[in-house]
Amino acid sequence: MTSKERIKTKRGLAYTLRTRLRNLTTEEAEKIKLCRNDEKHHQMAVAYDLKEDFYNIYDENPYSKENAQEAFRKWEESIPEDKIFDKFRQLAKTVHNFYTQVFAYWDCPIAITNGYTECTNRIIRENNLRGRGYSFEILRARTLYRKANLEKLAASNMVEYGPLVPDYGPVFRFDSVDNEEASYEEMNENITFEDDDLYAYEREGYTVDPETGELIPDNPENE
Repeated sequence: MTSKERIKTKRGLAYTLRTRLRNLTTEEAEKIKLCRNDEKHHQMAVAYDLKEDFYNIYDENPYSKENAQEAFRKWEESIPEDKIFDKFRQLAKTVHNFYTQVFAYWDCPIAITNGYTECTNRIIRENNLRGRGYSFEILRARTLYRKANLEKLAASNMVEYGPLVPDYGPVFRFDSVDNEEASYEEMNENITFEDDDLYAYEREGYTVDPETGELIPDNPENE
């Protein structure tokens, strides 16, 4: 393609080619159909089908590890020999390199992947690049207390995403809230502060200010 043709094609097809088949609109499905019947764009349609068939290894074999392994074998054999499809062969090689780990997905009693962990690791790396000299504790705090996470906490009335973070007072201990419809103010009323919590910190080398909840290290040099 000429440079102008490539730009025009990207504008019209880039998003469509990344969309799952089941989520295509009628107009988008027509674009894929036109690619199949056009010599210049036919390879894009083949690549689209390879992408969808790879996803279907998971989607169409949710319970059988053996069927999934057989589906992967057939998918690998279906990759055309043209050099332009080498990226799919690289993907197949990656699966072979981590074959046991990849197919361990079917050994887990619940459908779960490592995607959440990988996404969190990326966020941590991005946070680290925004500054210099961050300690582990700082990176941990910047990750846990991201604005998006706190907004989810507030939107869920603190029920689904973790313990309550109060607006005031020391954060030591929280009573569980049985009523999922409880308001934010009602949940704040359930916060308790017990002497056991205070003494636990003191035994670990801290003195707790009973009015502010501030932890004051007994030895400031080791703070």
